[in-house]
Amino acid sequence: MSGQTICFLRIVPLSRLLMSVCAAILVLHCSSLDPERESSPWYYDGRYHNLDNDDAITQKSLWSVLYWKLWGPADPPDAIDMQAAARPAAVIQRQTNDFLAPTGRMRLVWMGHATVWIAAEHQGRRTHIITDPNFFAVPLRSRLTSLPIAVENLPPVDAALISHAHLDHLNADSLRLLQSLNPAMRIYLPHGMRAWARSAGLSNVVIQDWWDQNTAGLLQVTFQPAHHWSRMALNDTMQF
Repeated sequence: MSGQTICFLRIVPLSRLLMSVCAAILVLHCSSLDPERESSPWYYDGRYHNLDNDDAITQKSLWSVLYWKLWGPADPPDAIDMQAAARPAAVIQRQTNDFLAPTGRMRLVWMGHATVWIAAEHQGRRTHIITDPNFFAVPLRSRLTSLPIAVENLPPVDAALISHAHLDHLNADSLRLLQSLNPAMRIYLPHGMRAWARSAGLSNVVIQDWWDQNTAGLLQVTFQPAHHWSRMALNDTMQF
């Protein structure tokens, strides 16, 4: 957006600063890096690359992110007022049957952030897929709304699709919970994440690079490029 940028001084209490730094240190431990990552044509010069120039991504250190969150420009007052007026709508609780697709149709249910339920039915066969499942709060952020259904009441889950490795999209606790309820569930992960899955205690993992295709019941899963980046720990920026 062109034009002037208005900056406001943000005063951060010392307790909040200490809590943020401690939480970041606790969360950003060291990841298990997968040797497979080096076999991808998109991995070179020590990291994965986007299709277009992404050099600026590597300049985002942990401390630059903390500085932005704690002392960066605050939203202008009118933007804050708009956010306050746009409170999340009340979540309507749903039953198991609400997550089933009608005969010969598909049904999509948004469960918050990037978590979407995808149901399909064809000639008596059903397939249920969930994207980026995250049922809990993430470090330094709480959920804005509750889930529309208890995880235990979801229909059987055939597959979980993970778009990328950020804590708000890749939540090990949510995946472990789903797999404990659905032992045959497959987890589709981006290239370079097999070692992470093993360390997280996950099984039935399918690793896909860009344009790789696999089937999940009635549906076909194709991983496609996006301009983004990944980081889960101190040592794994753009390593999966």
